[in-house]
Amino acid sequence: MIFQVRPSVFETNSSSTHTLNICTSDEFRKFRHGEAYIVDTYSNDFQKLLPEHQSQIYTEEEVQDALDEYAPIYEQKYKGNRWYHPIDTNMLHDAYFDKMNEDAYDVNKKRRDARFDLGIMSYDDFESIYDLEYYEQEFTSPSGDEMIAFGLFGYDG
Repeated sequence: MIFQVRPSVFETNSSSTHTLNICTSDEFRKFRHGEAYIVDTYSNDFQKLLPEHQSQIYTEEEVQDALDEYAPIYEQKYKGNRWYHPIDTNMLHDAYFDKMNEDAYDVNKKRRDARFDLGIMSYDDFESIYDLEYYEQEFTSPSGDEMIAFGLFGYDG
């Protein structure tokens, strides 16, 4: 299936950004409601701990389990470096709901940055990244599966 995002536009600008993600409607619903995350990680150590060992949408539980397992591996591997900072295994959670957290805005910003460092994106992270334009399109696959294609496009530089 082909659909045009911006009518009458032909782009050849190498500075433009385009993403395309395709998943089932059920996976997308979970992603949109904070029950799943896109994980597109460059870290082989972290990726090995994910159920499918590859970039895709994972449930919150799957990502949290991988984070909990990855944190001590990361600490052992990098603790001796000056730049080392422990992995915040609570990075999937909104600090506004943490008890007695007076700096929730700053904590949430650090948690979002930590997610980005590992290639983990919530729906809100994805939709707001780089202030690019967002699109989504529902369709039915030839086998009858309800699917969603979504992504970002525009200039990010």
